[in-house]
Amino acid sequence: HFCNLTTLELGANQLRGSIPSELASLPSLTHLDFELNKLTGMIPSQFGHLTDLQQLDFSRNELTGSLCSSFGELLKLESFLFVGNNLNGTIPDEICGLWDHGELQQFGLTHHSSSKCDSRAFGGAKC
Repeated sequence: HFCNLTTLELGANQLRGSIPSELASLPSLTHLDFELNKLTGMIPSQFGHLTDLQQLDFSRNELTGSLCSSFGELLKLESFLFVGNNLNGTIPDEICGLWDHGELQQFGLTHHSSSKCDSRAFGGAKC
């Protein structure tokens, strides 16, 4: 019954547990903000199907795992923020391609592994 929900901002609410994959069933979402919580686990790959998403912020949580290539389908995404988590693995080429083929303006990620993205993919910046 939240099919028309466009913005979900639940930052700084001390939320715990995993990110519900059911959020991906909200087709009108444009802004999703869960910054400054205590969320754990992996990022649901289903979020790559939220094609109207413009802002995605899961900064300063305790997320693990790697980023899914399905995020590369978010061509309207302007802000992609996952700073302050425990993510690993490489950044998929599909996500790197958002810089050249999408609307991406802000990219933040605490990333401990090497990336396959070259400096050209992010406008001269290193991933």
